[in-house]
Amino acid sequence: MLPTTGESKGTQDQNMDHHRVVQDLREMRGELKNLQPQQLCHYVADFFLSRYSNIVKVTVTLGASIIESSIRYTLVGDSKMNSTNRQYYRLKKTRDSQMIDNSKTTMDNLEDAEFSTRRWIGQTSVGHYPQHRLKRCLVQLQMVLNWPLWSSGCGATVPAAEPVAEFRADNMNIHASKTYPNADGLFDRIYNHVSEYSNSSVFLTLKDLVSKLVDRAFELNCTESNGRILSYVRIVATEPSKSGCLQSGVEIERTASDYGQPNFQRITELNANGIHRVFIALGSNMGDRTRMIEAACNEMNRRGIKVVSTSSLWETEAMYVMDQGRFVNGTCEVETTLEPLKLLDQLQDIEKLLGRVKIKEKGPRNIDLDILLYDSKSVDSPRLSIPHKSMLEREFVLRPLCELIPNESLPPPHPPRPLQTYLKKLPIATPPLSTLVPICPAQSPLTPLTTTKKTHIMAVLNITPDSFSDGGLHSLTDPTTLTNTINHFVATGATILDIGGQSTRPNAPSISAAEETSRILPVITLIRSLPSASKVCISIDTYRASVAAAAIAAGADMINDVSAGVMDPEMLPTVAKLGVTICLMHMRGTPQTMKDLTHYPAGLIPTIGAALASHVAAAQAAGIPRWRLMLDPGIGFAKTQAQNLELLRRLDDLRNWEGLVGIPWLVGASRKGFVGKITGVTEARERSWGTAGCVSAAVQGGADVVRVHDVEEMTKVVKMADAIWRV
Repeated sequence: MLPTTGESKGTQDQNMDHHRVVQDLREMRGELKNLQPQQLCHYVADFFLSRYSNIVKVTVTLGASIIESSIRYTLVGDSKMNSTNRQYYRLKKTRDSQMIDNSKTTMDNLEDAEFSTRRWIGQTSVGHYPQHRLKRCLVQLQMVLNWPLWSSGCGATVPAAEPVAEFRADNMNIHASKTYPNADGLFDRIYNHVSEYSNSSVFLTLKDLVSKLVDRAFELNCTESNGRILSYVRIVATEPSKSGCLQSGVEIERTASDYGQPNFQRITELNANGIHRVFIALGSNMGDRTRMIEAACNEMNRRGIKVVSTSSLWETEAMYVMDQGRFVNGTCEVETTLEPLKLLDQLQDIEKLLGRVKIKEKGPRNIDLDILLYDSKSVDSPRLSIPHKSMLEREFVLRPLCELIPNESLPPPHPPRPLQTYLKKLPIATPPLSTLVPICPAQSPLTPLTTTKKTHIMAVLNITPDSFSDGGLHSLTDPTTLTNTINHFVATGATILDIGGQSTRPNAPSISAAEETSRILPVITLIRSLPSASKVCISIDTYRASVAAAAIAAGADMINDVSAGVMDPEMLPTVAKLGVTICLMHMRGTPQTMKDLTHYPAGLIPTIGAALASHVAAAQAAGIPRWRLMLDPGIGFAKTQAQNLELLRRLDDLRNWEGLVGIPWLVGASRKGFVGKITGVTEARERSWGTAGCVSAAVQGGADVVRVHDVEEMTKVVKMADAIWRV
């Protein structure tokens, strides 16, 4: 062993006694005999860092290798704590940016912890050309690994996923009731693997070397950490020139967000209560495909396999066996107490209950339920493989799964690679896949990501005396005129009739739920009696859960809620039980207060995008599948004229907002006040030309449905706009 050097700081009476250092080295020779070189260096470094409080760096040289251990952070702990224990308490700065002082610190000051920097000097092969790589060159590596801390609940902060010792703080010192365990030696194992990997491999450039080593560190942590999440890695590589001066160097730092890992924290929390986190693939290509998938989800819930979130449903071509109908595929996240094979038994029993008959391998099926992921476990048995063996080659599996957990990875021993990286490597389907949202049994579902989709016309049918443009026009006291209006709407292009019994114009007075229901139900009955309207979708414009439930029971198909479930807390749970599609609109306040709520300091699109994403999350939390959601930007609701125009101009930005992609959009600008102001038309019923401009803009922006009063005229506008933009 070559000389050991120590760097210290402090007053002269604190300086090291180098004779004492030599004596210490002689006394520990017996303890060093059976250690590997790197273990020896770490042992010596930890010994001196522990024994001499004024040392800040120890360098140990062994032959051609140098390992340097740098105590970059103050140690917190008493002299009885061993070096392994102490190593965990090398701390970053306090909140006032001053280094932590051992005599003045309580655990409340701790923010994060980081292992000490280790440096390795060895030989590896680096070079663009083979002849350069034949001669191994000297490369110096410096690596920093970081694991986040968590609170033990008794005043101490300790690294995550380790057994918790009991800690107490008194007189500004930390005492451990038992030795803090680090028996797994995770840092040393990762460090040793990385060092060996760099010594035995060939790289084209220093950048290539460092990039591979950072990847290797995260991969090793994923396979060997038993759930402890590595949050940060920094590796610096320098290559000295022949003269001994540093000629080049590369530094790369990456965080856990650059990689995928199973959600160990969530899995651990659930497992502590005997619950497992599972992702199940859903598929069907026979009969009413969406209803069959919903029936399977309902049956899982009934059996205690709790569905906690769902992806969109995606329509895909058949794979492997081509002579069969198109599939609908999705993914759901469930929580269950069942072990993998017991869960498989239940899923297969649900398939049997719903009438699945296996005709041929990978052939048509009315329902298909497959376990994709189970906690962070891998299972390999004759009946079950987890992760699902074919999932990485199937876009119809990965795409819905990536809606739920895009940045998580497959469990060890798979590399910590985000699932979305596998998805990006797959060839894009021709034509590209689209989500689908059913609106009624008699019509094809909406396909918002299909570029050639046709825009639906939603006709406004207000049964109110006080709506802003058609109040009193449609009355139950004149059923003949109402019937003629409905027939005209359907004949001239309406595919959806939106019935309203409560005006939502600004400052509109509120009526009772009973009165609103009494206005709506007879109209539903009338529409269902008309042969000409047998295929029309009936939408109910209401924010009341009781009205929604009564309307669906009477024959309506979907709900259009201007408050997105905010004005009646029972709306979302009610719609979840009804199993129908709901349109969630952005609005602030109520129709009585919304005019004063038009200030958007964070920006209009970001604010509305975030609010609607929150509404989507609330709907799913209430049990509404993602494939049963539609969105409305709320033109004219808590918006100024300029803001309404911005929404029409930037609808595509909202469609692509994080968390909203793949959900269809409804736009309703028909006859609204800002249209009249811009065109100079005072009478609302005469604003059809201005409305036409809004409808055309909505089609260009990607709207799936436009809500209009002038059905015949706007149908023509939509046909022209579709011909221009939907190609």
